[in-house]
Amino acid sequence: MKFLNVTILLLALTFNLNSQTTKTNDELATKLMKEISIQSTIETSIKIMIFNYSLEYDKVPESKWEAVRKEIDIKGYMQKIKNLYAESFTAEELIKLSQFFKAKKMDQYKLIAEKIDPQMKELGKEFGDLARLKLESVIEK
Repeated sequence: MKFLNVTILLLALTFNLNSQTTKTNDELATKLMKEISIQSTIETSIKIMIFNYSLEYDKVPESKWEAVRKEIDIKGYMQKIKNLYAESFTAEELIKLSQFFKAKKMDQYKLIAEKIDPQMKELGKEFGDLARLKLESVIEK
């Protein structure tokens, strides 16, 4: 009976530690994303896309471009990026990424971050394609 109680206690502690690690990675990934201003970069990219489309299709009213901008799921994209960072890096790696970014040691930052380059490119392509489809839906109407 004592063995069973000890086993249950160890399992509970292990589960609790894993939960804390995941939470820590989520928090660290969120902090890093704020530090590197990724949301601002994405929002600016979307504004530039919309601006370029609006120049080419100048008969489309500004209100339609604004409406489609609101439909583009930046928060969902940000969540996918955060999950990728949190799941792909250890807490130590996330802390190092933050330190290297703050110190402007981009060569060292890139050495760690490059392990998620293929996934980041895929997420970016997926997001860009969805944004483009939303923009093109305004033109077709």
